[in-house]
Amino acid sequence: IGLLGFLYYRKQKHRQEKRAEVYKTETRIAKKLHDEVANNMVNIMNKVQYTEDPKEQLLDDLEKVYLLTRDISHQNNSIETGVHFKKSLKNLLTSFNTTTTTIILKNSSEVTLEEIAKDKQIEIYRIMQELMVNMQKHSKATLVAISFKRTADEYFINYSDNGKGADQSELKVRNGLKNVETRIKSINGLITFETSLNKGFKAFISFKK
Repeated sequence: IGLLGFLYYRKQKHRQEKRAEVYKTETRIAKKLHDEVANNMVNIMNKVQYTEDPKEQLLDDLEKVYLLTRDISHQNNSIETGVHFKKSLKNLLTSFNTTTTTIILKNSSEVTLEEIAKDKQIEIYRIMQELMVNMQKHSKATLVAISFKRTADEYFINYSDNGKGADQSELKVRNGLKNVETRIKSINGLITFETSLNKGFKAFISFKK
């Protein structure tokens, strides 16, 4: 009876934690939609109504809203793990290709990313997503190179872009990069950043299989 009671308690606790996580996710998405999408749409409507901005400017503004909604979608979509992980990660990274930014992947096909534990696959996906969103928001990079390497029991991912870079003190206040550090620590990995003003941005990631 005691064992059954304990198992029931664990099951109920797990359900409560899942409900809390779902609520947290929904709240975060709602806040992003309000702060980033709705406010931008109001600005565009005001421009249409009260200014005479050229059509090209309005189209640029609408494209920015589209990119915001795409980012929110990327950040909250389900992640394919297991044998499909490599394709899922590649699709994520190449989706940031634009007319002004080129994404180059090196050795992604040779590295057996599908053999990584599923919990680590999820964290690596989110880490790379954060780096790409950071690039899109801050760096104004025209070229991004991401290389993959594996030894007997360790994986390495090197990220590099030719963007405007940043002062090291600025990195400390970027929530996205803080999230990256937290995520890599959760899988006992390591990440280091290398950047300076007008010298691009680099991130070096390593973690055990």
